[in-house]
Amino acid sequence: MAGTGKRTFKQLQKLILRSLKARPLTINEISSKSRVNWNSTAKQLILLKGHELVKEIISHRRLRVFELTKKGRKLL
Repeated sequence: MAGTGKRTFKQLQKLILRSLKARPLTINEISSKSRVNWNSTAKQLILLKGHELVKEIISHRRLRVFELTKKGRKLL
């Protein structure tokens, strides 16, 4: 499937981290800003959280807000 234009996990993660550079955002805002679909954004955030590059600062049933950690800022 060469040339299909699919982005790698690393590319998606970098777009997501960059979208959080200015301020904390909801998953929907991150998805819109990074141009990564919502489902992929949510899954990548779980991975990034596990690597301590982002942290969830608000966790509510229908609202989740993430921000970059110091480790995430260094990576950018």
